[in-house]
Amino acid sequence: MTLSAVLRCAASPSTGGGHVIRCLAIAELAAHMGWECSFLSPPESAAVVPQMRSFRRIDAPPSHADIVVVDDYQTGLLWESSSRAWAGRVVVIDDFAVRKHDCDLLVDSSPIRNPFDYGPWVPAGTRVMTGPAFAPLRDQYRRARPGALHRRQSAGIRNVLINFGASDPLGRAVLAAQATLSALPDATVTVVAGAGSPHRRALDDIAAEAPARFRILDAVADMAALMAEADVAIGAAGHSSWERCALGLPTIVLPTADNQRDNLKALVSAGAAEHVDDAHVSVDGIARKLKVLAGDPERLTALSRNAAQLCDGRGAIRIVVAALSARQSARNGKFVALRPAEAADAKQLFAWQTDEQTRRFFRNPRAPTWSEHELWLGQVLEDPSQFLFLVECGGLPAGSVRLVEIPRGLSEVSIYVAPGMYRGGIGKAALNLLRRLFPRKIFSADVLAGNDASAALFLGSGYCRESSGMYVQHPPQG
Repeated sequence: MTLSAVLRCAASPSTGGGHVIRCLAIAELAAHMGWECSFLSPPESAAVVPQMRSFRRIDAPPSHADIVVVDDYQTGLLWESSSRAWAGRVVVIDDFAVRKHDCDLLVDSSPIRNPFDYGPWVPAGTRVMTGPAFAPLRDQYRRARPGALHRRQSAGIRNVLINFGASDPLGRAVLAAQATLSALPDATVTVVAGAGSPHRRALDDIAAEAPARFRILDAVADMAALMAEADVAIGAAGHSSWERCALGLPTIVLPTADNQRDNLKALVSAGAAEHVDDAHVSVDGIARKLKVLAGDPERLTALSRNAAQLCDGRGAIRIVVAALSARQSARNGKFVALRPAEAADAKQLFAWQTDEQTRRFFRNPRAPTWSEHELWLGQVLEDPSQFLFLVECGGLPAGSVRLVEIPRGLSEVSIYVAPGMYRGGIGKAALNLLRRLFPRKIFSADVLAGNDASAALFLGSGYCRESSGMYVQHPPQG
């Protein structure tokens, strides 16, 4: 049965599009996994964030949804509580630990927040995930990350990207553009500003004076590509901070709103951004900062490295899996659950993959070296066509399952259970959970000759043998 998610959020010229962008990241990933997603948003939101038009918009809650995601300061406790009549689970995205919520999962990507901050504000048993690792970024950032980080190894400032969101009520983009053209006479400048920006005419005037070096873009479909091409960005400290961090983009941050000051301080403290304080937000103040960075390649490299360490762009998959909170009882009586694998799982995965009993039915029976394993894991985690999960049983690591998108519209499944935990029904429970996460994918599995246990596992989990060693499971009907 297909999973359904409703995303409650809004965008406007005055408040910007950050809340919708966060929900869009979740919706795009969930839809790719096979979920049905719809936005419970005002009609005018799509004018600010046109990308949301690819999803159905609704004016009232449906009769049922598996999950509702609430990312809206105007939607409070009463609405969250009332949504339990039609939503299986309630997920809230917030930025301030100052108001009560009725939710099963709360996400706050602020680097200064920790789960204990929300203790007084959420029901007992609510899972709270905090920090930039849980910033929901669109898949384009994960795809662009490897190439962007490689590009950062070259020094110099040739391309500057300026973006202050959908509204920019303070006109920061105009100051940043004037400063960049003055401070860096050889650099090209790209400003992302909506056609409805109150400062668009001033930007058009600047473009007319420097047509060879200056361009203005609006309704950008692939913002990640622009960030990947840039050497330095100038922007605000909102959600776009984590987009820039995921791509290791050195940034000069300007204060734009009080609710972003905590992010600004944390970025600067982590060495992931430079900033210009309120007293020096001017053409001259921004120009001085640009000149300092242009003359200090080592500083640029450090900013990039520190930014990339703050956010890896995988927040959306962490949220989607946690939002579903699926688990299944295994034959051994313990609950089995899946969670996205992390770089921190490298040693555990290496121990399993080098175990002789586990390895004997791999396509490549040779166990990897540690350096080969690290390289493989890094590539898998950064590859949007792969999903690697740790299987947990009774809260303990119990194996791994991986899904890889391959030709012919198939998604190849590979699975192993940890040595010493065989014959407990863990593998079957994990495959059932994988199907729940990806309700519309066509799964395939390649089982080597002689691996009778795996053949039995896939047949017992509803796969059909289509050829020698090839097992396929189509999505369930209904």
